[in-house]
Amino acid sequence: MPEFYQRDARGIPARWVERMRQSMATLTPQFSANRTVREYTESYYLPAATRYAQRAANQGAAGAAIVDLRQKIGAEWDKLGFGEAKTEVVANGYLFHVPVRLGALAPDQVLVELYANGLAGAVALRIPLVPDAAGSAEGTYHYQALVTTTRPAGDFTARLLPQYEDIAVPLEDHRILWQR
Repeated sequence: MPEFYQRDARGIPARWVERMRQSMATLTPQFSANRTVREYTESYYLPAATRYAQRAANQGAAGAAIVDLRQKIGAEWDKLGFGEAKTEVVANGYLFHVPVRLGALAPDQVLVELYANGLAGAVALRIPLVPDAAGSAEGTYHYQALVTTTRPAGDFTARLLPQYEDIAVPLEDHRILWQR
């Protein structure tokens, strides 16, 4: 602040102007339209074009399979749900047990995970739950995950998402079912 108010004989805050020029010289390349266009092209547009070409190949066979699976999952989505989750305290964390009603869907058609918001600017935690090898009882599968953490168990919530090969969820399918 003092640099802005300290002005020379012409009324120009010389040190403030120098600070702005230095900031612009170092920050402009990071926030330029060229960088943005290049990053979006490399990170989003080219991969999307590649996925489109793969889906369109063989008269759209892969795309048709995705649409069929999406419709099948959509028809069952209202039947999905969570049972009562249980959490065991173990050394350095928790063992989560989450029963999930999948109805007519198979475990490989969904992704069941624990989600916890990131702390102090960190990314959110997404921990896959694994179905019990014992199988299901009338469409209910028992999932579990061992989580090493110092966070409270209440920070974690189970959620269920559709699982497709080579598809971006939630961009291409917005369904997410939360335990609570």
